[in-house]
Amino acid sequence: MNRDAYRTPPELFAALDAEFDFSIDVAASAENALCERYICEEVDALHMCYWIGENKGFFNTYAWCNPPYSDIGPWVRKAAIESKERGIGCVMLVMADTSVGWYAEAIKTCQEVRFIVGGRISFLDPQTGKPAAGNNKGSMFLIWHPFGRTAPVVSHVQRDELIAKGREVLAQQPAAEPEKPAEPVIQASPEIAHKWPFEVTNMVDQALADLHYSAAPEFRERLCGSANRLLLTMPDAKFKTGQHIKMMISDKMRSEESKPCAA
Repeated sequence: MNRDAYRTPPELFAALDAEFDFSIDVAASAENALCERYICEEVDALHMCYWIGENKGFFNTYAWCNPPYSDIGPWVRKAAIESKERGIGCVMLVMADTSVGWYAEAIKTCQEVRFIVGGRISFLDPQTGKPAAGNNKGSMFLIWHPFGRTAPVVSHVQRDELIAKGREVLAQQPAAEPEKPAEPVIQASPEIAHKWPFEVTNMVDQALADLHYSAAPEFRERLCGSANRLLLTMPDAKFKTGQHIKMMISDKMRSEESKPCAA
């Protein structure tokens, strides 16, 4: 199993969310996002966007990050930038390995290192949704606070206490409403692969109009593909899909504004 595909146990996330009240999941997909706001691979959380938009109401808030374990270094550097320059904190769940280069980088910029002791985390198999056996390393949290500057404080948290706290938090949440039946988005046939369902194109065009952005054909096609994919996996989440499309457009607009003008 590719370790990049493992998912965070909901009890673990709930325990940290109760403390930090996360505003966004920055290394997610439509299938495993743990926050209402999230950044998926298509948007590129490392290079193409801010983790949270320009809205000042989101300053002094926190992002959750369970990065791909195959390449943690870029996520450490991005978290440092978001904290220092934009006031966005981050709690990052990573393997407990102090011998690697990215850890040496992290302790230069983060404010806390919390080692999970008393047992290893059982991450979830993305195919079965059940805890996967075979985690051969411990875990820790790297924590950047908004506009943080101080040297990191190293502490320890018991795994079982953390999981118990998370289960208590989840037990106090209201029961989810039963899902309403919804008509799935119909995929385009191979003969008309360049055409998208009306529901998809209408959502994308409305988002472009709302943000007053004229998209190049290839970017509009990318938006349609992302919207269609999200609606196929979450037919009821039309509002969430629309917000995600607007976030992609906003990130594109910001990236274009940040490009230097030609001499």
